[in-house]
Amino acid sequence: MVQADGPTSATCTIVAIMPETLPWKRPELPPSTQKNDGTLMNMYDVRKTLAYVTEDTGNANNFTSTPTPGVRGSKHVGTFLAVNDLQTMQARGALTLVPGSARYDLLSIKSAPQSATMPEGGDGWTNALMELNFLDVKLAARIQPTGKNFYYGGGGGRDSALAVVARPGRGDLTTRMVVASPTCLLTGTISVDGATHEFDTANSFALFERKWGNFTCLPVHWALWFFLETGEVIISWALGPSTREGRTETLFASAWHPTERHEMLPVGEVTRGNDPSVSSENGFVYWNHYVLDLPARNARFEAKKWFRDAGLTAMPAGSRYIDISESYCESMALWELKEVKFFGHLEQYSDVRP
Repeated sequence: MVQADGPTSATCTIVAIMPETLPWKRPELPPSTQKNDGTLMNMYDVRKTLAYVTEDTGNANNFTSTPTPGVRGSKHVGTFLAVNDLQTMQARGALTLVPGSARYDLLSIKSAPQSATMPEGGDGWTNALMELNFLDVKLAARIQPTGKNFYYGGGGGRDSALAVVARPGRGDLTTRMVVASPTCLLTGTISVDGATHEFDTANSFALFERKWGNFTCLPVHWALWFFLETGEVIISWALGPSTREGRTETLFASAWHPTERHEMLPVGEVTRGNDPSVSSENGFVYWNHYVLDLPARNARFEAKKWFRDAGLTAMPAGSRYIDISESYCESMALWELKEVKFFGHLEQYSDVRP
């Protein structure tokens, strides 16, 4: 997520939102290093797999900054981008899978639409350069993780990973490691339809997330990212198999607190996706309203897509990377028995037909 000033309001999954929409203040934390990000406290060292490259096309190997670059094998790079204009309430989105390259020794994912690189001689986690030129959006941003890492779905021990489900046709349990920094310092510019804006570093932020490992989340998956006015960040995933009624048995939620403490939270039975629609782009079923129940925190979120039918279009045709929908959201929630405002984004991957 990103906040940026300017007359043009865009939501990618780097999200540029209007100053008059809901704020989320990035806390002042020191730049992340191996000494202060939790790595030396028996936590997983994200730097070890930032340059992870494999020929296994079932391997998830991407970064959510976002827009999201992902390596498919070692010679193709996928990009997806959603742009939500909060002034005009117009949305567009696209994805592509094109020839590209990646390195084994250093984060360096490059393709014509998007690149993610680290400086030579660095620690592999500091000052990632994200460059994008896709769908009339241009981005040139330096992303500096700050503070302690946020490990989704677990404590982040060196041998831990997030178990998902068994892969179809195989008996092995698939896993992936997901680690993020929700308080990244951001510098650079974003251009939407020719209007260029410089990020207000003091009031902007980026969430930089790393995913890798073999996994599947078919037949459906959704991911909810919520930023609360009280400073917390909530991430919750529902992972297939799910029912057509929007329920799933595989759910988890994690909370990041302004004190840099993070925790796993049990997900309540009320949690579900509602209000289905069929994408005009790919014909799959997507939900437009989500309920997230977190009873351990006396919390309940109801989030509606601001943009229905938000499935992304393959550009050019035939270069489909993933069947995914992305939309901004903003609402009220119950958190620890208090009403709070939040904003965020709703993501869904589907292969469910009507």
